Amino acid sequence: MATKKISELTTVPSVDGTETFPILKSGFNYKMTVAQIKGWIGNATSSVAGLLSASDKSKLDSIETGATANASNAQLRDRSTHTGTQAANTITGLSDVATTGDYDDLTGQPTAVTTSVDGLMSASDKTKLNGIATAATANATDAQLRDRSTHTGTQAASTITGLGAVATSNSYNDLSNRPIDASYVRLPTVAFQSATGTTAGTAALVTKSVFHISSADASNKGLILPASMTLGTTFSIFNGTGTGLNIYPPTGGQINYAGVNTPYALGAYTPLTIVLIDQANGVYQQI
Repeated sequence: MATKKISELTTVPSVDGTETFPILKSGFNYKMTVAQIKGWIGNATSSVAGLLSASDKSKLDSIETGATANASNAQLRDRSTHTGTQAANTITGLSDVATTGDYDDLTGQPTAVTTSVDGLMSASDKTKLNGIATAATANATDAQLRDRSTHTGTQAASTITGLGAVATSNSYNDLSNRPIDASYVRLPTVAFQSATGTTAGTAALVTKSVFHISSADASNKGLILPASMTLGTTFSIFNGTGTGLNIYPPTGGQINYAGVNTPYALGAYTPLTIVLIDQANGVYQQI
């Protein structure tokens, strides 16, 4: 037989498993049938690739194209896992109103409300309700509700107009025409007091016509004269301490025209008598 290339061989018309193929093993030439090759390859297993068995082919044919085994039948039937929408006409047991949304398809429709039976509100009742203020009360007449003698609770002073500052401060300094005047008849005229503070804002207020300073814990402590006094009001102040004191005019005022808010330096064991000579500007003059 002449030697031919494989490409020169005639194509076999059919294969029945008896055909042989040349193979080379360990340097020797052998022949092998189709059946032997199939037996050598073997059927596929779950761990080794191979030929498709008839039983596996039957199983494969019974599975729908694109089938999934990601969930069990029970899970796939569970509506909570479903996606998309479902047409209402595929659901049984629905009332007509479920798809029409029409009031006329309701049974047991409500009737108009009465004073004894719940029901629909009429247009006239709605108009009346709109005319009533929210949380309105008819427990008393307007006149009775305005009568302060019937009110309860308290009212903040900040909501009352016309009060003087002293009404809430309770401070002597907020009084006008304080109880010190030229006749000195409304309060005792002599006071013994300590000087305090080193500024006009912290100094002790002069509240008597005769003021005896009995102590001061340091020099330059002070007193401040009252404002809004009667013209001609006189004060006699005696520094009974061994340190110098400051006597301040009322805020915005002067003593001896020495300058607005400038204190008068009162020496140790020294008296001072001053008189209000300019009420509008709070000017006192030493006499």
